[in-house]
Amino acid sequence: MRIGIITLIICLVSQVTFAQEFFEGQIDYKNTFISLHDNIDTAMLAKELGDSCTAYIKPDKYALIYNAKGSSGWMKAVSYTHLTLPTNREV
Repeated sequence: MRIGIITLIICLVSQVTFAQEFFEGQIDYKNTFISLHDNIDTAMLAKELGDSCTAYIKPDKYALIYNAKGSSGWMKAVSYTHLTLPTNREV
């Protein structure tokens, strides 16, 4: 019992010590679709919305690039997350 508690404490301390503040890098997604309607083909969904997506992530922004080949064509979504919090705020 005592060894289990000591092991748990060591795990919790190491989790906090080696925790990462943010993630920066690239994530590749493979998209698959299931049609909920008989008139919509899954191949058409993959063509219009993209069969894959690549996310480029930095601490303050990210970009999503979709591999779409339909009428929308190639799509890119960029988001900037510059947050400014008020320092003197009355509650």
